[in-house]
Amino acid sequence: QIPLTLFNNSRFHAVLQVYKERLFGKKYVWFLIGWYADNWFKTPDPAINCTVEEMTRAVEGHVTTEIVMLNPENTRSISNMTSQEFMDKLQKRLGKDPEGVGGLQEAPLAYDAIWALALALNKTSYELSKRGLRLEDFNYNNDNISREIYKAMNSSSFDGVSVSPLHASSAS
Repeated sequence: QIPLTLFNNSRFHAVLQVYKERLFGKKYVWFLIGWYADNWFKTPDPAINCTVEEMTRAVEGHVTTEIVMLNPENTRSISNMTSQEFMDKLQKRLGKDPEGVGGLQEAPLAYDAIWALALALNKTSYELSKRGLRLEDFNYNNDNISREIYKAMNSSSFDGVSVSPLHASSAS
């Protein structure tokens, strides 16, 4: 499961809920869209009943996207949409005034993050197959597969709706 969320100021409470509901571990990859400081989850918050260790466990393996952008050029992205076509399609799908929707500005970056992950997993699968390995054999103790995923993410480059070309390594 790949949850995608924007926590805003309630992020500590949201991570506490993730921990309490056990929505973490090898079956989950959280995409956190935000602009948080490094290790923000290690800052104790007296307003919540969650230890730093619990917070760390709940966000382990998450992917954070940062820097809100929308490609100003009228070029086609990897999805064959321009940034304006993407926003038009998103606003139509939302079916209401987009100004009242939280996270709307971050949507292009989230969309491109999903593309970056998909392309990296595709590339990883191909590279692993050359060595008789499969992406499906991934576990958190397998450094070979983890390194391949990391390498594929860092070498990703494509035209996105947020920026063109998008280099995944510069977004991390």
